[in-house]
Amino acid sequence: SSSQNVTMEKAKSIALAQVPGANESHFGEIDLDREHGRMVYEIEIFYNNSKYEYDIDAVTGEIVGSKIKK
Repeated sequence: SSSQNVTMEKAKSIALAQVPGANESHFGEIDLDREHGRMVYEIEIFYNNSKYEYDIDAVTGEIVGSKIKK
């Protein structure tokens, strides 16, 4: 059971960095969830008529999943 090293703010900035032009106002839901035995932040960004979804490992900050819906 490792502790979370990545704060929600940090996870949000990691996700935002993936979507050039997006900012804080474009966030949708943000959840901390257990997936495949590890804690991940699930972050939605709505920008330019697209929905971006990122799963960010709460311990390492690594992006472990992403989806874009146009």
